[in-house]
Amino acid sequence: MIHEVASERKITEPKCRCSLVSERHRIVAELDALQAEVDALKRLQAEIAAELDTLLPALLDRAFKGTSQGRRTTRKYS
Repeated sequence: MIHEVASERKITEPKCRCSLVSERHRIVAELDALQAEVDALKRLQAEIAAELDTLLPALLDRAFKGTSQGRRTTRKYS
């Protein structure tokens, strides 16, 4: 029984560990590139959120004053 386990271990062990190491390096490099993209998108999202935060009060002010695109939108009732 011990002999069977040892022979199974030989089958499952990789023949060359070099290929595994290079594959790991390739995967790490790809993950690093993806992380850089995620970080850039997070920065962009934060910038856009800040712009929207400054824009929202002006839009709400226009909406409640009845102006849109610099024109007053008032209705005349007869």
